Amino acid sequence: MNKPPGTIWTHLLRGVISLSLAFVMFGPFALGQSPELAAKQSVAANARDVAPPANGSTAAHQLPVLPIPKGPQVVLYDQYDNGDPNATRSTSFSDLPDFSTDLADDFVVPAGQTWNVQSIDADGSYLYGPGPANGWNVFIYADNAGLPGAQIFSATNQPVVVIGTTFTVNLATPAILSAGTYWIEIQANMTFTPQGEWDWTDRMLQANSGSAIRNPGGAVGCGTDWIRKIFCVESMDPDQVFRLSGTIGGGSIQLSARKKKVGGINTVRLAWSGATTDNVDVYRNKKIVATTPNDGQYADSTGETGRARYKYVVCEAGTQTCSNRVTVDFPQ
Repeated sequence: MNKPPGTIWTHLLRGVISLSLAFVMFGPFALGQSPELAAKQSVAANARDVAPPANGSTAAHQLPVLPIPKGPQVVLYDQYDNGDPNATRSTSFSDLPDFSTDLADDFVVPAGQTWNVQSIDADGSYLYGPGPANGWNVFIYADNAGLPGAQIFSATNQPVVVIGTTFTVNLATPAILSAGTYWIEIQANMTFTPQGEWDWTDRMLQANSGSAIRNPGGAVGCGTDWIRKIFCVESMDPDQVFRLSGTIGGGSIQLSARKKKVGGINTVRLAWSGATTDNVDVYRNKKIVATTPNDGQYADSTGETGRARYKYVVCEAGTQTCSNRVTVDFPQ
């Protein structure tokens, strides 16, 4: 990473310390390591912190094969591959805010498409503490000459599903994006003592522009605005490992719902407009419950009588051209 100015003796001392630590651990050092933060960190603590092979090479991080999203969702964008042992901090600290970092990577929505982003998978791990995070932030930015620009989407303090090294955030409100280039950030909210930090796995291959980082508090020493990640960290891996899922054509079909008890049965009356096919697929809680004529209305008798929550989407039959998602709650 970039190092602040210092004396020759300071640089020599750092070199001796780094060489000594290499016999104890291998992997990403904390971004912006300073005496204040380093004093709080444990050297062990992560499965990736292992001694390097004798020949000096490093094996790629073994990424899991992610499951296919449940319909009507599809994989919109995928760079969940070519993972490296290195990772870069993407954490907001409540106790050390000046060390908080934003980390974002870019993706492209093709011409003529609209994406309804509903789920983000990111590979990563906790370092210098056991976690878990208090909540997760997802931010999407417009592109600004190859770096993140204006923030256009925000979902803060979201829950996460963790399977192995995969951290998945399912958005309560989808991000609807027209054609263009965007940047996505997934960030953990943590208290460094005792939770540690969360690092996002680096990707050895670059897609589009290389990932970008910023440290608004300035303690890392790379400035406070967005810069290319490789100019700030020791890792030269250009990208991050992530996948986006959702539907294509979000916003073209408008869906609304009304609830009613019919004979004691939870019943939802759906109304939509904007679909162009002869038939539509009606999804309840991610499963098709009906394929029905595209006449703009459907009554779903759920067969249930008690407290329940239903999430509905209507799609043009056999496609991923879908409506907004509507949530209906029956309190009792």
